[in-house]
Amino acid sequence: MKHLPHCFESGRRRIGGLLLGLAAALAGSCSSAPAVITEGTSYPTALPRTATLNIQVFRRTTELELTNTTALAIPASTLWLNAWYSKKIDGLGIGETLKLPLKEFKDKYGDPFRGGGFFATELPERLALAEIEMDGRMVGMVVVGGDSE
Repeated sequence: MKHLPHCFESGRRRIGGLLLGLAAALAGSCSSAPAVITEGTSYPTALPRTATLNIQVFRRTTELELTNTTALAIPASTLWLNAWYSKKIDGLGIGETLKLPLKEFKDKYGDPFRGGGFFATELPERLALAEIEMDGRMVGMVVVGGDSE
């Protein structure tokens, strides 16, 4: 068998190295875990409604801010926005303020609340209704200025 000139031999090694690297990259991408899509739950329409609590909910562009100005500590529960998007919270103490990113509120399909912001590609969604699902009932909250600032 004839020997190839030195320039062809080094080129063949380079191509072999590239093919080996490409094969390793493809094998690594095939074995990676699939992306996990977190889906929310459906709005509980069957739960009884009670009086609105004096918990003020403010929309701060891409963030939700709520302050418990009642004499009642809220236990671990689920917050609902616009009877469509939900997020579980650990609770809300008397006088406590929570700041939550709107994108953490998901619908039953896993889609986030459209909060807007500088880099948003879609118009922000208006906040019209805020409720707490707790103790087997739905409790309303006071929405102050539902549009983004």
